[in-house]
Amino acid sequence: MLVFSLGLILAGAMTGKHRLIRFFLAGEFWGPWAKLTFMTYLIHMLVYYFFYGNVRMSSNLNHADIIWSFVAVILVSYFVSIAFSIAFEAPFLHMEKFFIFPE
Repeated sequence: MLVFSLGLILAGAMTGKHRLIRFFLAGEFWGPWAKLTFMTYLIHMLVYYFFYGNVRMSSNLNHADIIWSFVAVILVSYFVSIAFSIAFEAPFLHMEKFFIFPE
């Protein structure tokens, strides 16, 4: 039911109605967040392998440990994705604008 409701809202925004929703969803402020989230998606498994790949002993996990490790992986993934975005993605975007759309 929730998916159907969301689909009706988005269908209305895509057909030209619901201008406020379309204005909110098409805002330019989503661009950097989308790039950062995608970079985090690409990196988070590497962070998991780094955290848990070299563990040599078994452990008993309780709810607090699971939540703590989840928060730690998310934070480290976002920090690493910010660093990768600044170091690699931003220079390539500038080179792309320079070579594809010269002035």
